[in-house]
Amino acid sequence: MKEKIKTFFNTIGITPDTVERAVKTFVQAFLAYIVTAMAAGDFINAQLSQKALLGFLMSAVAAGLSAVMNMIKNANSPAE
Repeated sequence: MKEKIKTFFNTIGITPDTVERAVKTFVQAFLAYIVTAMAAGDFINAQLSQKALLGFLMSAVAAGLSAVMNMIKNANSPAE
């Protein structure tokens, strides 16, 4: 099963490097959002769950964009 998933991801251009970069981007964006919101005092007067969800969604979008950019980069780079 694991090999089938790897094969599928490789056929659509998702490499382990792409996944790793997307995860790192997600974590970085989420932490940056949380730290910035806390420094601005944004969590004090607003509902924490809504703000955390917004940060989570923004991070997911950033990770998705990172993955797409890496897929394009991998498609345009010459085969090694």
